Amino acid sequence: MRTLASVLLVTVGSIGCAGGVTIDPIPSPRTTTIPAGSQAGSSQGRSTAATLGIPPGHLPSPGQCRIWTPGRPPGHQGESGPCGVLESRVRPGEWLVYRPTEDKKLVEVRVYDSNRPTIRLIRFFEVATGRLLREETRGSG
Repeated sequence: MRTLASVLLVTVGSIGCAGGVTIDPIPSPRTTTIPAGSQAGSSQGRSTAATLGIPPGHLPSPGQCRIWTPGRPPGHQGESGPCGVLESRVRPGEWLVYRPTEDKKLVEVRVYDSNRPTIRLIRFFEVATGRLLREETRGSG
């Protein structure tokens, strides 16, 4: 019994320590603007609060992109580079993270379909807080 409790404690502890990217449920409309002051777990139906979950030091420089693999630790992600080069390397289920040069306070995340290398969603986050500002759904054809 003591061994089972030890294994369970180690398993739960390691799950709690796992780093990575955290995104709450995806809102369903084609374009969604998240109202200022939205709170996770509010009583107004499904939560639309989401955060980027990528540490600021791991974001690409303005004008650059980075391929991000959800679930992989930040220190094990690919290098930043030119978007034109990286977008041809994105695999299904990965993200292409882009920092626009015209708005350095914004980060754009292109979420690729988990079965094919096509963009499913584009999410726009505030760099300083990681807060989701809006998202656009791409066609599913």
